[in-house]
Amino acid sequence: MVNPGDPISKVFHEACKLKEQARISRDHLELYDKAAECCHTAGELSERLSRSTDIDQATILQAQLFALYYFYEEQECRSTASYERHEIAESRICHHKGTSLLNRAVAMVDEVVPTVSDECATHVKQNQRVWQYYLHVNDMKFLALQAREAWDRKDLIRALDFYRALLSRAPQLIQDADDPQLDPAYKRIAIGNFFGMQVNASQALAQMFLNRVSKEVLPPDLGLMLLQELFKAYRFGLVAFRSNPEWDHYRTDSGQVLSIITEFLQLNRDKWMNIFLVFEHDPAFLAIMKEVDMKRYKEVEAERHLGASKAVKLWQYGSFWLLAFSIVFGAVFLLATHSAAWWQLAFSIIGLEVLLLIIGAVTLRSVGDLSEKGFLALIGTALQQQFKVFTLIKGLLSRSPGKADSSGEGEKE
Repeated sequence: MVNPGDPISKVFHEACKLKEQARISRDHLELYDKAAECCHTAGELSERLSRSTDIDQATILQAQLFALYYFYEEQECRSTASYERHEIAESRICHHKGTSLLNRAVAMVDEVVPTVSDECATHVKQNQRVWQYYLHVNDMKFLALQAREAWDRKDLIRALDFYRALLSRAPQLIQDADDPQLDPAYKRIAIGNFFGMQVNASQALAQMFLNRVSKEVLPPDLGLMLLQELFKAYRFGLVAFRSNPEWDHYRTDSGQVLSIITEFLQLNRDKWMNIFLVFEHDPAFLAIMKEVDMKRYKEVEAERHLGASKAVKLWQYGSFWLLAFSIVFGAVFLLATHSAAWWQLAFSIIGLEVLLLIIGAVTLRSVGDLSEKGFLALIGTALQQQFKVFTLIKGLLSRSPGKADSSGEGEKE
């Protein structure tokens, strides 16, 4: 079992190569079938060796032990292939068979170790540690099977529950994979799968939003939620691929989600302002918007910045003029309470009104809501109205009793 040159090890190593090639892409699931056949052959050869009469007891026990493991790998390959083909019932059967075989192998190690050499015992114990990790992975895989089954029968709420359960347990699996006794590849794969599960969870939630569409019209709030979940799935897919670049299907899945986001943006250009407000601090999403329609993006960006700059200018200019108005108002108030001349008060009130109009006009002109022509027209109208007031006051003063008396005395003389 230890010698890599023996026939059993050769056929098993061939199975491992096929399995690794199958993992890279879903386009070659038949490689899982070939790997399963090789594992089955290795298991049969190992069982045949265990029935030999010309070998010692230690070798017999090792042959029995590794036969269990090879048959487990056969079932694992078949389960994975069925899972990717959405044949969940078959995948579940193979998964349970494989888990049972692996549990027996882990338990049998304690029986084998006392009968073999120290070197062989170390090798067997190392395998036991790997198999224990595989059992941990299989617990997670059972949840994944349930999630896929719920997804396929359109029970998205149930699928989301299973994906979230997977996500809650994934950190423990990553921590287990960090064991120095295990190959670092296990941690890389565990991290990639963690982000891959986040992709699935986001896709399930996005599909739930789509299922709430009425008459092919998605309400604005659900549309934004859909877009947010799709973008999460896209980003998690990229992170999963970076975490485990050996598996190309992460990148493929991310690309498919990106195409959905792109189509959504193309069909909803009239909603880009709302979308921009949600994602304006996310450069990655803004880059997608630019790629879809640069002209429309610039229009939305300019409109957004214009509104923001107007608010800033309104605060800046308005604060200054309000301060000026408050000072003048205070002066008028003091004049009204301390001055006995009514005409001074009247002129102060008129001046205050003129100042208020000018403040409004200047502020509107400053933030760009009033053209230069409109600004001049407004100021002219305001001044004309005030001159009418002056004329009225002048007329009132000319008709005052004092002046009437003096003009009568002149006539008598």
